[in-house]
Amino acid sequence: METNVPYSERRMVENEKLARRVNRQLEDRVTEIRRDEGADTDAPIQFFCECSFLGCRERLEASSAEYGRVHSTPEHFVVVDGHEVLAVESVVDRIRDFLVVRKRAEAVRAVPEPTDADIDKDDDPTTKE
Repeated sequence: METNVPYSERRMVENEKLARRVNRQLEDRVTEIRRDEGADTDAPIQFFCECSFLGCRERLEASSAEYGRVHSTPEHFVVVDGHEVLAVESVVDRIRDFLVVRKRAEAVRAVPEPTDADIDKDDDPTTKE
């Protein structure tokens, strides 16, 4: 895909999209387990920070509903406060102790969505290089 998005910015978006994919899988599994156990399916979940910092393992707490609202906009990602990179994204909301950042739409479109195979390449998907 031909793009004017700098390589470094594409790599940042790639890292963020991978973290989001891991979080979605985590959310699906936690919700399924809670449903099977008759527990509250919208109780907070510990999600990974979706920042662009390679290997970030910090967590933030959000309900499935909050997480879903954030990602109803493809350019939005959840990050721990202080992990925003204002040179390439803007803070659009604060929810308790985490931020919602917006990436440039062109940058998000320039990076394909990761697949399960991308996650399975490594035992720890948060350290993908």
